[in-house]
Parts: sequence; structure tokens; C-alpha cells
Amino acid sequence: EGRSVVILLDASASMQARDEVGGRDRFERAVEHVRDTIDALGPKDEAMLVVVDHAVRPLTPFVDDAAALERALIGVTAADTPGQLAEALRFGGDALRDRARAHLVVASDGAGRDTAFVDLPAHVALHLHEVGRTRDNVGITAFNARRYPANRTDFEVYVRVENFAQSPAEVELSIWANGRMS
Repeated sequence: EGRSVVILLDASASMQARDEVGGRDRFERAVEHVRDTIDALGPKDEAMLVVVDHAVRPLTPFVDDAAALERALIGVTAADTPGQLAEALRFGGDALRDRARAHLVVASDGAGRDTAFVDLPAHVALHLHEVGRTRDNVGITAFNARRYPANRTDFEVYVRVENFAQSPAEVELSIWANGRMS
């Protein structure tokens, strides 16, 4: 009897951090984990590939064709959005609920954090492939620029910067417009 595997690939903004060996980003390393998982599938196994960024997006249904899973990876990139990993874990658990020999594989920089908040079915084996060297992350989570309605030559800018680390962080934000720092 084959296994049923749901593979979750984190494609959120934090996966663009370049803290992997050789200056690679976390997403590249996560894709390697996904490819290793696909390569390890047996002839009776079936798998579903799911990308997780601002939404949970299944790229394939359950298939027993490794080449189809590999083709689904082509062109997938990390997005400039927060991830929905907890929602993806729930999705994976639901997809595996009535399947024997169920495995949920997660390739992410925050895989371990969200698993505590999701109740997976007891028979689902969870495999975490964490990427990234540092867990401290400061990022721009919102950005908007617009012209003032009363004065069309001036702009206002809104930027939200969030610190996801456990300790305070000091960062410098520079905004450039028309070739100069504003």
C-alpha cells in the first residue's frame, strides 16, 4: 500500500531572505527539500503539491506521477506577501484525514512555529524541513505611496515595518524617489 503525501512549500516574503549557504535564499533551499521528497516517492505513493503564500494554493491534486509534481514547481517563486502556514497545515490535515499512511511535509522557515496551533489528525505523520539560518526577521509588511489630492507635486508614503523576533531590533529605513533619498 502506498503513502499519501501533502507537500507544503512556503512561498511567503520571508523565504526571500538570503541566509542559506552560498548566498542562496530560503525558497531555493525549500524547493530542494520538495524535490528530495518527490524523488523519495515510491511507485505506489501519491502526492499533492501546495504552495503557501497569501493563500493556500494546491498546484496538483493527489497524483502518482513525480514528473507532474516536478512540472508544477516550474515558475513558482516566493511572493512579497505574508504566509498562511497555519491555514495550510489545516488544509493538509483535512486532505489527509481519510487516507491511510498519511504524511504532511512542510518546507518553510517557520514550520515549527505554526504546528503548535493546528490539530492534525493523529494518524498524519508530520515532517518539517526548516530552512534559514536566523529566526529574527524584520520586514516591510505594508507600503503605499500616493499624491496629495490638494498638491499633485507632493506625495505621502505609508510604511509598516514589523519585527518578528523575540527581542527589540533597530533598523534603518531609507526611501528613495526620483533618484534621491527622501
